[in-house]
Amino acid sequence: LVYASAGSGKTSVMVKKIADDVMNGIPVEDILVLSYTNASAADMRFKIVNALYESVKDASDKDADIIRKQLDSLPFSEIGTMDSFLGRLIKENFEFLGISPDASQMDEGEASEMKARAMSAVLKYEYAAARDDFLRVASHSSNIADDAPLSQTVYDIYEAISINPRPDEFKKLLLDSVTDNPDSLYGKVILNYYRELAEESLPFARRIKDDVNLSEAPGYAKSLDGAIDALEKISKISSVKEAETVVGLISDPGVGHGKNKLSDEDKKLVKLVRDRAYTDVAKNLANGLFVDYDGYNVKDAGEFMSVVLRLTEEFTEEYGRLKLSENKLDFNDLSRYAVKLLSDEKRAESVRNKFSLVFVDEYQDINPLQEEILQRISRGNLFMVGDVKQSIYAFRNADSKIFTDKKSLFEKDESDGQALPMTCNFRSDRELLRFFDRVFSAVMSTSRGGCDYKKESLFLKDDFSDDFGDKAVFMLCENVRMDEEREARGVYSVKNHVSALSGEEKNGYTEGLSIAAKIKELVGSRYVKKDGSPLLYSDVAILFKKRKSGAEGLLKALENAGIPFISDGFSESAGKNS
Repeated sequence: LVYASAGSGKTSVMVKKIADDVMNGIPVEDILVLSYTNASAADMRFKIVNALYESVKDASDKDADIIRKQLDSLPFSEIGTMDSFLGRLIKENFEFLGISPDASQMDEGEASEMKARAMSAVLKYEYAAARDDFLRVASHSSNIADDAPLSQTVYDIYEAISINPRPDEFKKLLLDSVTDNPDSLYGKVILNYYRELAEESLPFARRIKDDVNLSEAPGYAKSLDGAIDALEKISKISSVKEAETVVGLISDPGVGHGKNKLSDEDKKLVKLVRDRAYTDVAKNLANGLFVDYDGYNVKDAGEFMSVVLRLTEEFTEEYGRLKLSENKLDFNDLSRYAVKLLSDEKRAESVRNKFSLVFVDEYQDINPLQEEILQRISRGNLFMVGDVKQSIYAFRNADSKIFTDKKSLFEKDESDGQALPMTCNFRSDRELLRFFDRVFSAVMSTSRGGCDYKKESLFLKDDFSDDFGDKAVFMLCENVRMDEEREARGVYSVKNHVSALSGEEKNGYTEGLSIAAKIKELVGSRYVKKDGSPLLYSDVAILFKKRKSGAEGLLKALENAGIPFISDGFSESAGKNS
């Protein structure tokens, strides 16, 4: 298992390993190479071809002939995505699996539409049956308008079960762990969540106490001290029973009605700590474990889980019926059918014998069923490459814990396998790496992100610094009020341009005004690049957290500022000024 950071050349290492294996006599048809996307699989195949061509240059005539034969065989080799490999495996064994060879795989849109039809049928049946337990759960778990929250819970449980290689054991675990007792596993999960939240909130709370002068605001000082004390006590709770005692003694003393001389900004900072301690942590912990209120908490969890599992089984049956009647497969069916196929030892042995080596790229995005498949088709001949920090497919049930657990196992006992680090970055500017190290060493830990960044993932191990370097500039953009004719740096009136935008897009527009002004300042200045040429608009990139995080508003601001741009799938109008 190679755990490699961004820009470390992990794909190149895998390609070199494959090329060396081919040079050492392993036919390319006997090597299985799996990646996560079609693009990465195509890139892998291209790089393997180039590596073999490079090998021909230095090879003897005899070895060159061998490499040429392998290059001729490369189009028939198994280099592709996990889905494409499983799809071929299933089509070759459709009779054994009892499915039609013509069954087509649905995209996510088709699958969502079919799931909605199945869910509608299940809920219609349950409401008609009018069983008391369902009606209680539905009344607590649905909106006034529809059953979307309850439906989403069933979808989530269905997905979790569908990618588990031992679904019956998993369902039993759910029922056994989610009971009406606060000391159940479910109760302990709730406690652990709020205990960690309290612990993570303490450094900020203590910093506010150190940085804000509260000498003339005794009410705020008392309230802040109480909030910090509450966070400290909750962070040290060791049992659910202790939690009930501790939380019962916590109350917000308020800030009083006396004279409190404090700026509005400092009042907001103190309020942040108070809200975190008394509401986000103490109140929500109590609601989740002990308080009887008009909603569900841990005391109702047993009935809730029992009903949800019944709905999930009914949904699974109806969804399966629809897929069979319409001759369709969904994303998870490929893995489920593959596990069923490989449960037959004779067929599993046939697949194992076909491949001398199995390579897996982007291993951090594997899911439990896919991991089960890898174990059944390999025999100690797995070469896995990945980076838990780049795991982005949780929405497709990827479980990065598989990666981190295997890494820990190999580090403890090399008889199980080797864990090899690659953290040196060959791609990025050193000052950027310094910035990344500073940020992620503070926020990424084993419990939050799957790795102890400072211990095992620093790009600049021998040159770590607490400063952010001189390449990173933080821009704090004030949200411009919509009811004012305000100009941002004298460029545009927000009121004239944001009236049709959503709240998030208005924030994006405001941010875009600041960014537009900064870009114009850079491009229009004497700022030059390393080669002495002037900075152009095409030298600037803007990265978004996600497409729905105010992107349209920001692009609208660039457009109105007359800045040419090309965007990746954000807006129909994007790039028209380019």
